[in-house]
Amino acid sequence: MQIEIRRATAAPETEGVVLVGIAVPYNEYTEIHEHGVTFRERFLPGSMEIPESATLKLGHEPGGVPLARAGAGTIEFDPHDPRGLAFRASLPESRRDIVEALERGDLSGAVSVGFYDVEDEKRLLKTGRVAYTRDIRRAKLDHLAILDTAPAYAGAKGEIQK
Repeated sequence: MQIEIRRATAAPETEGVVLVGIAVPYNEYTEIHEHGVTFRERFLPGSMEIPESATLKLGHEPGGVPLARAGAGTIEFDPHDPRGLAFRASLPESRRDIVEALERGDLSGAVSVGFYDVEDEKRLLKTGRVAYTRDIRRAKLDHLAILDTAPAYAGAKGEIQK
């Protein structure tokens, strides 16, 4: 006799607490200071590729358990939203601390992205403290991070939706 196993594939529950927002606003310039250089950067519409490995986490530090992952269906993205890279993440019930911190205002909802640049365009500037402008034409998302500081892009923010 041989054992038979049946597995059902179930879609993840998306009920509960959901964080929605814009991870990267399109066409919004921000100043970046890296390696002693200041430049202005913006993401162009539809520039972000979303792999199944893309996650949402608290902060940018490596390690830790993701709060949501694209491949698990617990975070969804709309890269074609005209405002920017829109997201909707179902937060784990076990992370009520993050939900409470967002509701109380201890966390502002500021969101940041970790990404890999695939294609950009840089234009040198002749004067001023800003060395160049950078337009991100194509990028691959690694993760979103809920921050306890201000985001690089003012329009990058999430909020709890019930």
